Amino acid sequence: MTSVSLPVGIVTYNPELGRLKDNLDAISSQTGLILIYDNGSNNFKMIQSFLDAYPCATLIDGGKNSGMAVALNVLANEAVKREFTDILFLDQDSVAPDGMLLHLASRRSNRIGIIGPKIVDRNELEASGASGVVQVPRLITSGSLLNLHAFEAVGGYDERLFVDWVDFEFCNNLRIHGYELVRDNDVRLLHEFGHEEYAGRMVHRSKDGGFETYSYYRSNHPVWRMRDRGRSLAITSLKYRDTELAGEDAAIYRKSLIKTALFERNGLKKAYEMARGWNDGKRAFRGSDVQNQ
Repeated sequence: MTSVSLPVGIVTYNPELGRLKDNLDAISSQTGLILIYDNGSNNFKMIQSFLDAYPCATLIDGGKNSGMAVALNVLANEAVKREFTDILFLDQDSVAPDGMLLHLASRRSNRIGIIGPKIVDRNELEASGASGVVQVPRLITSGSLLNLHAFEAVGGYDERLFVDWVDFEFCNNLRIHGYELVRDNDVRLLHEFGHEEYAGRMVHRSKDGGFETYSYYRSNHPVWRMRDRGRSLAITSLKYRDTELAGEDAAIYRKSLIKTALFERNGLKKAYEMARGWNDGKRAFRGSDVQNQ
């Protein structure tokens, strides 16, 4: 397997070591450097011992769970310090296909902020959709090849965000600075979106002015995660209210609130916590943060 002179960055938090092994086995032949930032895992010493088998891996001990934005900034800044031009991010349980890094790297250009693969849900039998390269409004972190010049130009990830919406807020920031976000549909990456399950169908207005239905899947996220989502969406809504993206995240919040109340298990409680998070986020944006309880 041909390796590329670009690093891979992985954030760990209480990883299942078997899945992490699959991840590292798949990507270690594609790169000479894997940077791993641990966000205060309970099994940190096991991770340390486990990584002895991977000489290309460098472990950074975060000491506590500081959230995804902090962790991603540390990894990206470490890559900048080592004079790399790009870094590929993977979730701790992602398994990259053969040649993924090389293929994504071949698509790089100065105007592209992030290049990502087609994400395939582990819970689905097969992926469908168009092939080739398309421009998209946002990409998840896992599988994303980040242009480090763009990362520095926009000021990195917003550390007011903890977990939810960290990647999508960063995509917003890249977009308003003129960078493109590109998905290569010819590269497929398996990714599990929590523990989703089918919940029913919803109706929304189509582009031609009519109505159409679509399937909705429960995220089954815990209550704290829904509060974190509300908080993040409030911050991003206020942050971009005077840009061409004004209103996007506020609309997503309203839709998420309704979907959560209707379809999630314990939905009213989760919707209530999301609303509390929204108020937390408004306070955080104005400088008086309220921690999740």
